[in-house]
Amino acid sequence: MLSIMPSSSAHGALRYFRENLAQADYYCEHTIIGKWHGKVAMALQLRGEINPRDFEALLFNVNPHTGDRLTARNSANRRAMYDFTFNAPKSVSLIYGITKDIDVLEAHQNAVAKAMAEVERHIQTQMGSGKGKHYVTTGNGIWAEFVHDTSRPLKQKTDSGKIYVPDVHLHSHCAMINATYSQEQDRYRAIELGNVKSAGPYYEALYHGYLAENLKSVGFGIERIGKRWEIAGISRELIEKFSGRTLQIEKVAKERGIKSAQAKARLGRLTRNDKNSSVADASLQNIWKARLSLSEYHAILHAKTNSKDGGDANSSGGTARELTAQKALDMSLAHFLERNSSISEKRLLAYAIDLASGLVAPEKIMEAFALRNDLIKAEYRTVSYVTTREMLRAEEQLIEKAVAGKATRPALNPEYQIQNELLNLGQKTAICHVLGSEDQIMIVSGDAGVGKSTLMSEVKRGVEQSGKKLFAFAPSSEASRGVLCQKGFEGAQTIAKLLQSPKLQEQLKDNVFLVDEAGLVGVPTMNKLFDIAKDQNARLILSGDYKQHSSVEAGDALKILETQSKLPVARVKEIVRQRRAEKHKEIIAQLAKGIGFKNKPDKRQKEVVKAYDQLDKNGNIIEVSEREKRQELIAQQYANALNEVSHDVLVIAPTHYEGKEITQSIRATLKEQGRIGEEDRTYTRLQNKQFTNAEKQLYQNYAKNDVVEFHQNIPGFKAGLRYVVQQIDEKGHVLVQSDLDKKPSPLPPDRENTFSVYEPEPIHIAENDKIRITKNTKSITGHELFNGQTYHIRGFDPEGNIKLSNNQVLAKDAMHYTHGFVSTSHQSQGQDAKTVLIAQSSDSLAASNDKQLYVSVSRAREQCKIFTDDKLALRQAIARSGDRMTAKEVADLSKQAPQRDQEIQKQAYLRRVRDFYDSRVKPSLEHLKSNYEQRRTEKEMGRRGFGLER
Repeated sequence: MLSIMPSSSAHGALRYFRENLAQADYYCEHTIIGKWHGKVAMALQLRGEINPRDFEALLFNVNPHTGDRLTARNSANRRAMYDFTFNAPKSVSLIYGITKDIDVLEAHQNAVAKAMAEVERHIQTQMGSGKGKHYVTTGNGIWAEFVHDTSRPLKQKTDSGKIYVPDVHLHSHCAMINATYSQEQDRYRAIELGNVKSAGPYYEALYHGYLAENLKSVGFGIERIGKRWEIAGISRELIEKFSGRTLQIEKVAKERGIKSAQAKARLGRLTRNDKNSSVADASLQNIWKARLSLSEYHAILHAKTNSKDGGDANSSGGTARELTAQKALDMSLAHFLERNSSISEKRLLAYAIDLASGLVAPEKIMEAFALRNDLIKAEYRTVSYVTTREMLRAEEQLIEKAVAGKATRPALNPEYQIQNELLNLGQKTAICHVLGSEDQIMIVSGDAGVGKSTLMSEVKRGVEQSGKKLFAFAPSSEASRGVLCQKGFEGAQTIAKLLQSPKLQEQLKDNVFLVDEAGLVGVPTMNKLFDIAKDQNARLILSGDYKQHSSVEAGDALKILETQSKLPVARVKEIVRQRRAEKHKEIIAQLAKGIGFKNKPDKRQKEVVKAYDQLDKNGNIIEVSEREKRQELIAQQYANALNEVSHDVLVIAPTHYEGKEITQSIRATLKEQGRIGEEDRTYTRLQNKQFTNAEKQLYQNYAKNDVVEFHQNIPGFKAGLRYVVQQIDEKGHVLVQSDLDKKPSPLPPDRENTFSVYEPEPIHIAENDKIRITKNTKSITGHELFNGQTYHIRGFDPEGNIKLSNNQVLAKDAMHYTHGFVSTSHQSQGQDAKTVLIAQSSDSLAASNDKQLYVSVSRAREQCKIFTDDKLALRQAIARSGDRMTAKEVADLSKQAPQRDQEIQKQAYLRRVRDFYDSRVKPSLEHLKSNYEQRRTEKEMGRRGFGLER
């Protein structure tokens, strides 16, 4: 694992150096001597072991040799360093801790060195400001490596009392000083690590990949365990004996529903104990050995073979399919491009390197990638992206199909007289556009809250007056059978239902169909909708906003159609949702405006941050650092909203794990107030693991007792039955079994698109609780219950089945539901409420961006509150763009690359000329001018008779 943490200030970094880096992770008498690395270290003649005075001087931006300031900027809140922490797999730490095998330590340090060399290669600095701001890759840096081999100590009871004993934990802290050398300006500048931090998984994968190769070369076997690997022969039970801190963090994470590695890393820092006096360093090995059985000790001593071939990377987990560098890249491409039109090069490589760790060396993956000529590669703002020609062709087909229907149909009802007098000019114009259009594909685009659904109700009347029918569809059950049905579109269905039902498609013959929330539709699905429109001679209306959340599927179809197809678009801009909250309405408008600056990222970021600051100024952002107090405050605000006569409240959390925490607090508060029953009943629910088809092919992603459900019947497997994972056999087959099967069967190869994988987990519910259906299902009497619909629990029948507020009964083993008090930002799109409460702590920063903020805050009609533990960190997170690169954008950038490279060289040359002029020529000219002016003054004064003395 790799974590990258910036220092808050030079004084904070100094304290961290003295108390953490230069000392073991438990209190002891000796210090840890770090070592210098990096090209800047060499330039500053800093080699070998670190002198603390040199390191501390650099933290305060001072050249340790000259005493001069190192970089120009020296503000009080300047970031002094960044701590890159590389953590070895537990089996590696365990073997080193018990044996002190120098080969293990060197394997670790070598892997860290190679990963950090790649980090150094991508170090940048910011040049210019305002419109001229840009980033230049310098490729040099300076860092100090401190190697630790223990974790924070944990309290342990003995016959003689309590002692504090650390676990084995081999890891390196690489403290990177905030300085890099600019060849262009011939001076040191502050580093810019935005791209490096974003590509953290890539450098983490490099470390693990190189470490596996190094250990194999000295005789250790490697076996796949989950995402990565451990040393062969070291059992999970043995690893857990020495994972006290990990188990402690995992326990808290499980209680809070946290699954993100990044969030767990933050949790580790929050839950760690202060340093305590530990047992003596010399006693640690004896204490560790005392935990081992004879067989476990034997396994550790003999984990290193004499063959030097490293054994089989799957020696105890079954042999996976043959994995080559190209195969790993193919699987990585399939994984990412299932849900994206393009992907950053480093994310692609990171996944491939992880897949092949222990089997294929990282450099082989990168060599194979460099040889691929079937990919389209391009760079945007110093980040490299890749896509495939197939993905590009899908986007081009989308545009071709849309354009082919231009001016090919008669207008639907151009003489229609609008009946709803409350509609504004923008809404009326959009109605006229649709009813008067002669195109097969019509687009109505509008910002959040402009009343698109309301104007579509009027379009429906106009279409029906012309003698045709209008059918409505949306991406989700909640948007179709919920929101659309409430807006007057009876019988609205999901897009998935339309694609699966030939009978429903036939009803569209010579009629009109509407796709609402079209911004959530991906390119493959939109192409299928266009084919249906063509086959049924039907007109298609797309209504949505590409500024909001994107499709889960690959490609942003609506954005492509609006920005690249040149189809006429009716744009509605006047916001009507916040008509009673003018200040909040202005903020929503500003967010929409900022996100609209698609090709001006700096301007976009500036506008979004400005809107955030206005939210803060208006009192909409509440900072409470203590987790429990913050959650209790949200729960109390929710309960208060329920007390209002017309209570209407929506709670949003960007991530499921923060949503679970808030749910617990809300339920506790409602229990105290007697709103829900005191007694909980425990059931089992299924949490979708959200695997891509590529991930379903990897046996290491499955765990015993996972549940597999098929969407369709295939030989040997029946749709609707639950198949439980029993084991992984020696060949890497995932064996599953239903209640009707006599013996387990392997999951079918190459049929990954026919099933989903779920993780069972307990759920506690009580009378009057609120639940949300998570997959289309049926009540005991056969009544349909749709994904996304929420119900209150009215009680339980004698068999334990669940009575719902719609008078239906949900079977006790239904499993596809969760608590319904909190929605994710994606789930909330299309909804609105009088009051919106947003839980957005540091746990959710990875899922935060400008689109997420826009969707979340625009749900509120009158009042919106954001609860966080760190306003500044949240401000930085929402400044990130939520846009995705399309395949066509990557292709266009690829074509422009030669001209762009020439322009970059030209601008660099001009900057060097300007710098030379400013530093050399201009001072000389000013000196000459000053001398000239002085002589002219003296001459004039002499002419007038003044005496001058020299």
